[in-house]
Amino acid sequence: VLALFPFTSQAQPVLTDSAPQVSARADAKLGRRHEINARYTFSTQDLFEPYAEEAQSIPGFGNFVDNRGHSAMLHHTRAFTPTALHSLRAGFTRSLRGVRPQNHLRDIGREWGVSWLNVQPRDFGYPLINVQGFSSIGDATPLPLGRSGNTYQLTESLQFQRGKHLLKFGADARRQEANGFLDYFSRG
Repeated sequence: VLALFPFTSQAQPVLTDSAPQVSARADAKLGRRHEINARYTFSTQDLFEPYAEEAQSIPGFGNFVDNRGHSAMLHHTRAFTPTALHSLRAGFTRSLRGVRPQNHLRDIGREWGVSWLNVQPRDFGYPLINVQGFSSIGDATPLPLGRSGNTYQLTESLQFQRGKHLLKFGADARRQEANGFLDYFSRG
């Protein structure tokens, strides 16, 4: 029975984490009264958690975590007079998160001779087995999961300086989207 599980052939697994990020910014002055600013940032994280979720003390049932993020902004300002300033800003943010069990490439149902489970390829891996008084074994039940979110933003403002007072008027409109999947108990 033990030959059916990956932990019998693994030494001490190690957490790995890579999280690079890159940012760019450009500023341009278009005459005496106009300015444009642009920014973009991309970040990513590739993480392997060898002890994660329900089976935290048994090697071979970790998680692969993939996080990505994009952020972009374009900002235009115009000075009508030395005391009146107009600002228009457009922005976009996208975040992506994917978590897969360590054994996501193995069709365990077919390997164990129970192909009638008919598990979809994105749900491959070990089922979680929990016997009271013993450590759980198997891949986490709430995996795989995938999430993506987008935020679109448009902000406009007009400000005036009158003596000691600064008056600012404006609006901020946002559209937010959230999409994803969570295949809970998909491996039986």
